[in-house]
Amino acid sequence: MAMSIGGCFNAADATVEDWKKLCKNCGFGFPAFRNLLKEQVSSIERVAESERDKLANSEFQTLVADMMILELGRSCDRVRNQFGWT
Repeated sequence: MAMSIGGCFNAADATVEDWKKLCKNCGFGFPAFRNLLKEQVSSIERVAESERDKLANSEFQTLVADMMILELGRSCDRVRNQFGWT
């Protein structure tokens, strides 16, 4: 992350309240941000797994892609928990 949100330089450390403040300061509605984030979280894992499946059907090894998808899943779960989408 190239900027701080609520004094946090790691997005994982930012709270929902920090995101609300950032949206307010930017003039961007928090409900719109929340909806956009929810849409991204719900699609990013699916897309990553689809790309991994394409690799699996080729000559490439998928170990790194598998590790990335696991970390991506953990990040998406953290966001879901933080925003109460579980």
